[in-house]
Amino acid sequence: ADLAFAAIVGTPESRSRDFAELMARRPDLKDAILIADPDYVLETMHYYLPNPTYFVRERRYGEYVRFTRKGRLDLTLGDILDQARAIRASSGRPVVILLAWRLGEMDPARVYRESYVWTFSAPGDQIARFREATTLLAQFPKATSNESYDVYTLK
Repeated sequence: ADLAFAAIVGTPESRSRDFAELMARRPDLKDAILIADPDYVLETMHYYLPNPTYFVRERRYGEYVRFTRKGRLDLTLGDILDQARAIRASSGRPVVILLAWRLGEMDPARVYRESYVWTFSAPGDQIARFREATTLLAQFPKATSNESYDVYTLK
């Protein structure tokens, strides 16, 4: 039991603070717009960062996710990349993407179920196209809440 407790001592409940520290070290991203999948990863960011957050599934800026069937229930990695490009084109600002999915562990033939009724997939060559269009900034290990994500910026 002591070893199990020792393994989580010092492990944060969330990776939001780690992400905020990463952003603080990157002045080139101070005006970045944040997007993520799942969207709710962004909800805590307002406690740490002033950056706007865009919810891809709901197609809107905001601070809190609305779990509604009116949003995009099925999302692909290509959709995220397309939305990141559209946001950058319309705003002229950098876009930072947080993904709870480890791209190296994804099966392009599989559809992954998220919470609620959301699904996520990366069919065909979407992983390769995403990697070509982005730069991996960080990979955060799991927190005690099981939250973890990889952070990318659009090239």
